[in-house]
Amino acid sequence: LRPLKPLSDSAVSAEVVIGITARNQARCLPRALKSALSQDVVENEQAVVVLLDDQSTDSWRESCGKLLEHPRVVVVEGACGSASRARNALLDFVDQRFPNARWVARLDADDTLASKASVAALCGKGDEFAAQYVLGSNHLSVDGELIERSNIADPAVLLDRQRLIRFIEAFCLHGGPQELPSCNLVLRCHSGIRYPDVHSAEDHWLVASLLFFQPGNGVVVPTPVYAAYSLGGSTTQQNRRPAQWALQRERLAGAVRCWLEALRSGGTILGAGQEGIVWREGNLVHKRF
Repeated sequence: LRPLKPLSDSAVSAEVVIGITARNQARCLPRALKSALSQDVVENEQAVVVLLDDQSTDSWRESCGKLLEHPRVVVVEGACGSASRARNALLDFVDQRFPNARWVARLDADDTLASKASVAALCGKGDEFAAQYVLGSNHLSVDGELIERSNIADPAVLLDRQRLIRFIEAFCLHGGPQELPSCNLVLRCHSGIRYPDVHSAEDHWLVASLLFFQPGNGVVVPTPVYAAYSLGGSTTQQNRRPAQWALQRERLAGAVRCWLEALRSGGTILGAGQEGIVWREGNLVHKRF
């Protein structure tokens, strides 16, 4: 990754980073950037916005204009190749270059933050509970207009494995309208939490694994709502090509069922991922694919 200019001492001292990764999103990026710069934590100089451009070929610089000159904006160029790799590269960059940062708050380039206090609210809850990750809620928008339905993060569902698995199966296999609130994720710096290297549903995989295996390390914040999620985002539309979109969700639904069975065994989980789970019971090691 290559910052376009040296990082200022003021930027490096930030306690919170709002991370945006973008590729050819000139039309929607200015709106996302404005919402990030309007945050209370940016205006009081607690936070910076790190914008990672992954080999864009459109006119995103021109569309953002003077927003890129804001002293709380750090622009970084990289050759990542996918949404998951770009997000992981940004997390690595923050860990390496921002020694005082406690949190990285995700904001997709085609979304906006719901209010000026969105980032402060989730980071505050994370600090209060000494969490490694925080999940929030989101409104839904089409062409910049909010629709009536919202995706509210319900801790009673997300932190109960039995209800969680039914929730995941509903949207993965049965067309349920509510998905995991995976775009509303705030991660503690140096947590080591990273996205799996897939081209669709990487955020669902990550959030599902966190909720199954690290529920005590996270906090779910239903209100205030964190972001407004665009249903017409270019990455979302591209990933909803029938084969790739459906396959990843079928795999996720199958994986969480395997995870739940292993957790119920009472053994010690040795490792889990997209390909399966490994656990130990007494002198036996079980592998389930």
